[in-house]
Amino acid sequence: MSFTDGMWEQALPQSDLQMFIGADQIRNTTGAPTLTLNASGDLSLNLGASTSAVFMVSATDFVRTGRYATTAIDQEQFGTAASQPGPSTVSGTSGPLALQPGYPPLKASQMATLGAIQTGPIPKGFQINSIDVIYLITGAALTSIAVGLTKTVFANNTANAVTSLLTKAQNGLATATQANPYLTNVAVPNPAMLTSADTEALIELDVTTPAASAFRLYGFVLHCSYNLN
Repeated sequence: MSFTDGMWEQALPQSDLQMFIGADQIRNTTGAPTLTLNASGDLSLNLGASTSAVFMVSATDFVRTGRYATTAIDQEQFGTAASQPGPSTVSGTSGPLALQPGYPPLKASQMATLGAIQTGPIPKGFQINSIDVIYLITGAALTSIAVGLTKTVFANNTANAVTSLLTKAQNGLATATQANPYLTNVAVPNPAMLTSADTEALIELDVTTPAASAFRLYGFVLHCSYNLN
């Protein structure tokens, strides 16, 4: 139980979370890439010439669905030893904030200030803002490359509810060869906190190589906002 009016809640999320999803965490549903240690510290999924592959990875680490206040957890100062608000002359009834005696809620006209009011639980958890795609193309330019992001919500005996968060398309990913890997950031158009129960976020990367081409997928970096407090 908290020792203030309610549990301390952070309103704004932190926006600097990065999560690296490496080649060893990524699966393929078609094609036959090989997990290869090309050199020390150089691990990738390698795809040969004249091949198509679909790479998939689940990107949901955690979700918060929102919590409403309860007398068992919140408002310790209104549940004192004498079952009355403090401070008072009764032992054990002083609240830690030493607020004036009175029972909530108060009328808006009696409040010293009245600003923007948060109604309902603050959206919390995990929000994907953009994705870095790290890959290398050698030999010949790719035939095609496309990346997408979906959200799937599961429920018992119910069809999967799938929402596209980033429409699968080339989305700025290059197809030309170059000596060193690409690191291309792809923004999620309308990022939002993942707050539905039993939710999975999936990254899909589709690649097709022509003859004499080779492709290495090093991984994805998720740039996220998060709020756990």
